[in-house]
Amino acid sequence: MRTKKFGLICLVFALLAAACSSQEAQEDTSRQEQDKVREESQKQLATAFENERIVFEEKRVCSFTVPTYFSSQCSELVVPADWDDPNNEEEITLSAVILTTENTPEEAVPVVYLEGGPGGDSLGTLQFIGKETWQYQLAEKHPLVLFSQRGANESSQELACNALNELTLEMLDQDITVEESNKLFLEELDGCIEKLEEDDIDFTAFSSQASANDIEALRQSLYDDEPWHVLGISYGTRLAQSVMRQHPDGIVSVLLDSVMPSDPTESVTDVAESVDKSLERLFATCAEDQACSKQFPDLENRFYAVLEAANKNPVTFTIDDFNGFVTVERDVLVNGEDIMGMVFQALYQDDAAAAIPQLVEDLEKGETRFLERSTSLLLQNQEFIYPIMNQSVLCRDVYAFLEKEDYEEGKSGNEKLDEFFVDDEEFETTQEVCEALGSGKTDRSDVQELQSDIPTLLYAGEYDPITPLSFAESVSESLSDSQVLSFPHTGHAALSQDCGALIALEFFSAPDNDVDTGCIDEIDPLYWLPAPVEENPAFESFDKGFLQGQIPGGHTLTGVAPADWDEVLPGYFLQDKTNVLAQANLLVLAHPRIEGSSVADLLPGLGLKDLTAAGVVESEGRTWQAAQAVTAQDQLALVYSMSEGSAAASVVLLVDPAEEEAMKSFVIPEVLAGVEITEGQLLGDF
Repeated sequence: MRTKKFGLICLVFALLAAACSSQEAQEDTSRQEQDKVREESQKQLATAFENERIVFEEKRVCSFTVPTYFSSQCSELVVPADWDDPNNEEEITLSAVILTTENTPEEAVPVVYLEGGPGGDSLGTLQFIGKETWQYQLAEKHPLVLFSQRGANESSQELACNALNELTLEMLDQDITVEESNKLFLEELDGCIEKLEEDDIDFTAFSSQASANDIEALRQSLYDDEPWHVLGISYGTRLAQSVMRQHPDGIVSVLLDSVMPSDPTESVTDVAESVDKSLERLFATCAEDQACSKQFPDLENRFYAVLEAANKNPVTFTIDDFNGFVTVERDVLVNGEDIMGMVFQALYQDDAAAAIPQLVEDLEKGETRFLERSTSLLLQNQEFIYPIMNQSVLCRDVYAFLEKEDYEEGKSGNEKLDEFFVDDEEFETTQEVCEALGSGKTDRSDVQELQSDIPTLLYAGEYDPITPLSFAESVSESLSDSQVLSFPHTGHAALSQDCGALIALEFFSAPDNDVDTGCIDEIDPLYWLPAPVEENPAFESFDKGFLQGQIPGGHTLTGVAPADWDEVLPGYFLQDKTNVLAQANLLVLAHPRIEGSSVADLLPGLGLKDLTAAGVVESEGRTWQAAQAVTAQDQLALVYSMSEGSAAASVVLLVDPAEEEAMKSFVIPEVLAGVEITEGQLLGDF
């Protein structure tokens, strides 16, 4: 139920009365400073517009890939680099896009999305957004505005550091101490900072306050005086609070998902405690589940035992790293601290968190498939994070206000875990990074408690290791028209749950009304063990093959896939109701007839090895050539290919070997029978 907060009721007890009066005084001071920064920000915007320091231009062609099922309107926005001096000649160009579909109502209020990080790449990752995502569901009802934050991809000042990515690759197979790793990190970072300074980059220009002005400049450029909804995830919620503080008149409502408080002492210093609580809930939930507790008894003790063992004897394995052009085999060495980092990332996603018990059992057996997949994913994601932008913003908005004692207070009390997250060496390294950047300290008003009466909905996931429920509740206390929702069996970003997206749509349609939260109780529990493949499952049709429009030849394809699998990209489906270690992947695509090559050459990113013929399969009067292979992560690949004229089609199903026969019996026959290909007009060579 939505609550209207009118402040604390002071009782006539002396101590409580004194405390309440002090609270009122603090709120008055905070409100005064908030009013002051709002007035100053609005003055900066007015000056920049008046002196034509803000330039907006629509672009005929986007400079980044937009999935074809979206209609897109791309643009560029030039803003002052230094908002404290908007007449200064230095400027930054940002890119933006408005996403709609054929169903988006013309009169719908737009929603602007604020990416996390800081340093996340909302435009570069747009190519991976499928129809099953909250982004597509939202764009069906509201124009969805994405933009490049200053310092990230598609801004004229990209604070990237490729040397750090290279350093990560170099250290993959090295067993080095944290001190040695930090020293190498600082050396490479210093080199990147020097290069950026040669390009006259001013690191004090990168903060949440500055980005909040960018966002308001974008709103006025796109929609004049019309307000919009604001949606932020993770760091995007921190940025959203700055927008609410500086430019409240342009906002209809706000959704904060996985909330990062403005107060630095309530965010990064509490990571150890947050992770500890997330793992405690995970272990307890497994113990209460009959199947999980039977398969993985005494999970907590076994978890810390495998971490300790890996610290004493690091684990080694090999991965295939695909960079978009070639596949490189890389040796990897991980210790307990590295594995804890992977577990931390796994807690972000429910299907990955569900695989943590299996990770423990695998490590006890010397198996490394979880580690292989986690490492591959981390390497792939590197290109979408801008580390110097990340550190510039955090140094200015967070680290500049912290002392070593703040981290000590954030300890969980679990000595086995605290050693991984509370470390004097890490604190000293952070201070050195901030000193090297010289990014300074943001205005204190931007790190104080936000007071607002804008309708606000706040999300928190049960297993979220970085922005727990307590953060959302803390921020909500000073938002007079707010509601906090906790999502069970969920990690970071509750919008990724169908229920989270459904509630968001209802909220944006009527922000002043209570939302129906009934679907929260129906969220699926974690699938510790893969559910058996359903006999005779239902199938649904799809109208576009994987990579259609990107493969030479111009051939098109339609087909069918299991109805309860998620279409994450056209022609690419993920099995539902399972965890990442057991999750099947289905790819169906059209392509030119492949002479002397195979689907392994067509899709090198799959890392298919040892492709061998496995007979033929007859389906609907067509003959499919069957083959089998293994992936870099030891999944079994079932491959089927057939040709019609100059066109061909391939079906690739990546499965756990234990599910091979069930998939061949209940999934493959229907998928093959449903494939229809049409020859393209432009027949390119492959």
